[in-house]
Amino acid sequence: MYGGERGGNLDFARKVFDGIVVKDLVTWSSMILSYIKHGRVIEGLELFHQMILEGVSVDSVTMLSVTEACSGVGCCKLAKSVHCYIVRNRIQIVGSLENSVIVMYSKCGDLKSAEIMYKRSSSKTTFSCTAMISCYNQQACFRQAMNTFIEMQEFDAEPNSVTIMNILSSCSRLGLIRQGESVHGFVIRRCLDPDLDTVGSSLSEMYASCGKLKSCQSVFKVTREKNIVLQNTIIAVYARNGLSEEALDFFVQLHLKGLLPDSFTIASSLSACGEIGFSKLGIQIHGHVSKTGLDSNEYVHNALIDMYCKCGLVDNAYMKFNEMEPKTVITWNSMINGFALNGNSVEAVSLSDLMYFQGLEMNEVTFLGAIQACSHLGYLEKGKWFHNKLITCGLEMEFRVDSALIDMYSKCGDLGSWNG
Repeated sequence: MYGGERGGNLDFARKVFDGIVVKDLVTWSSMILSYIKHGRVIEGLELFHQMILEGVSVDSVTMLSVTEACSGVGCCKLAKSVHCYIVRNRIQIVGSLENSVIVMYSKCGDLKSAEIMYKRSSSKTTFSCTAMISCYNQQACFRQAMNTFIEMQEFDAEPNSVTIMNILSSCSRLGLIRQGESVHGFVIRRCLDPDLDTVGSSLSEMYASCGKLKSCQSVFKVTREKNIVLQNTIIAVYARNGLSEEALDFFVQLHLKGLLPDSFTIASSLSACGEIGFSKLGIQIHGHVSKTGLDSNEYVHNALIDMYCKCGLVDNAYMKFNEMEPKTVITWNSMINGFALNGNSVEAVSLSDLMYFQGLEMNEVTFLGAIQACSHLGYLEKGKWFHNKLITCGLEMEFRVDSALIDMYSKCGDLGSWNG
């Protein structure tokens, strides 16, 4: 009755609904479903609560909509309450409702409950199997995700692109190149479209994570529709493997072909410029993002600061630092470590002090830059102060910070004070 209403007319539909004196189950269910379909999940759940208070008996169709709404909210407590309500009212949890409950727990991150429901399920589908695989991945249970993928084929549940994306992620995290290649073969045999964003980029990411860069490049070459997701994956893969020149060459090719980069592409390319000190291209990219408005993006802004610091253009970096509001911890860290890297040690210490006295949360990266600056200046007492703050903040001593502290105490002639 209300399911076909567009978002703009939904409020009018609610007025009509409220004007109905005697509402039957279909009327309630239609209005709840309309809210959920238009993304107004909370209002749909509130209406469901009102329906219960008015003593209206619900059926599996109504609860299917409600469990789908809970999936969108992602609240474990609410998911359990809805599940309990279904059980208490003796509504049969079979078929679509059973799968929806599994998905609900999966999207709430409640692995144990999802697993219990999944194992009890008598009608496992692509939908429920994929939800379970996704839940395992979210909880870093990659082996279980792989096992579920194998099992689902025994149930004749056909994997879709979302299933493939998740299972390739498991292969990437575990470094299972053979299994990843088998999944790739499965994609080809089952004619799953490798041009889909999820499949093409996930295949490239899997091969790159397993150290198979040539295979990663091959996937890109044979993909007909080279979308922005796949392009970003390739640039990130090059940059992550220290192939900064290749990453930049790829970026230039995209630009020449008229393909518009997004914030992720820009940030990855700026990172590559910084790694090889290619300030000329970095400045050109900065000019491009200024024209397109992408320099207001947090990731791009931080990447610009980092690039300028690594290219030795500290004044440019500091100008971008001052422009950015609000500044994140990454922004402060990039500038502090940039000052320390370029020998501007006094500025690094001063900025670290400013960050601390503004009550901002400092992490290991912050202290690394500050301690390296103290080491360079021979500021023993200041270095001790940062060391003490590092301890009182309860931060774990990373290897780089540990080494910086030893270096600082050694250069200041007080290695005996080091209690590492």
